[in-house]
Amino acid sequence: MILHVDIFVKDMEKMLFFYTKILGMTLAEYSSISGNMVQYISTGAHKEYKVAILKDSNAGSRIELLEYTDKKTDEETKVYDPVNITFLIPSISQKMDNLAQKGVYPDSEIFQVHLPAVGGAKVVFYRDPEGNRLE
Repeated sequence: MILHVDIFVKDMEKMLFFYTKILGMTLAEYSSISGNMVQYISTGAHKEYKVAILKDSNAGSRIELLEYTDKKTDEETKVYDPVNITFLIPSISQKMDNLAQKGVYPDSEIFQVHLPAVGGAKVVFYRDPEGNRLE
């Protein structure tokens, strides 16, 4: 099941207005994440981003809007991988073993993430054949 799709944005307030006021989605979480995972995602360029988790129903997939908070110039607003597809799985170790048996290996270490309203999760990244990030 697809859990959420990440969209990296340059103007969080404008995008929040569009997704909540125009499309009618509900804001489920608005927080920030910092540390090694953010540095991995931004290939070392950033240390923190804001995250807005949007939902259109209680059980459906979600959209995460992400904006780097430590950008200072136009070059620093560059988004390295604008789309990230996240899958919800029952066991990260079983899925990693299954993918390894098929010759597919992670593109990152395993990260531990915690958001106050949503909770915690283990996260690992892969790439599809065209380089799109899968979480």
